[in-house]
Amino acid sequence: MISTEKKIILLMPPKTASTSIGDAFRNSGIVFDQSNKIVAYPIFHPRISEICEIHDIINPEEYKVIQFTRNPYYRFVSAYYHSLRAIPNNKNIVFKDFNFKEFVFHIDKCKSSENFIKEFFGDDSHYYENLRKKKSWSGVRMFDEQIMHNDIGSKINYFKIENLSKNLKIVSDLISIEIGPVRNLNRNPIDINYDNLLDSECKEIIYKNFISDFKVLGYDK
Repeated sequence: MISTEKKIILLMPPKTASTSIGDAFRNSGIVFDQSNKIVAYPIFHPRISEICEIHDIINPEEYKVIQFTRNPYYRFVSAYYHSLRAIPNNKNIVFKDFNFKEFVFHIDKCKSSENFIKEFFGDDSHYYENLRKKKSWSGVRMFDEQIMHNDIGSKINYFKIENLSKNLKIVSDLISIEIGPVRNLNRNPIDINYDNLLDSECKEIIYKNFISDFKVLGYDK
């Protein structure tokens, strides 16, 4: 999401309250640019290089780039439940009946494979069909590290959603526009205690595969 008028770029990795935060920014009077440019990929959850291509931005250094981040452990749990809800009615999707721990081991295996997409889905036909239609990334960007959205080395203003109220004040001061409040949109419809799923073995595997997010974004192991 980009406002060339306000010189703001809002990076929105999946499973970081992006729907709710985007809604709050719009309700604060920020008009984000629309683009009719045709690109070869879905325009959902774009990285900064993709935002620049979609909107023909050649000077991203002149923008205030804002990204809200989420604890990688909780983001992973949310991504697991989203994956189960989002897969099509396809018996060949390998993880369709996986419990959380099985899914953690599955992601660990996929991350070390030469073809994450094929290993992740088993039957990857719907992924490439969605890609061909530019419909979506079929959820795979949920398992990219959050810092991968800054793929051109821009200066990023990171804010943790765990400290949302405090950080909204800081963001408001940064861009001289009052942001908030944030409504809880697109929440997990299943009431789950995430901490009960995150035993020491699962946490170790998640940490290993998302270590840069932990270190760069300042989350505790």
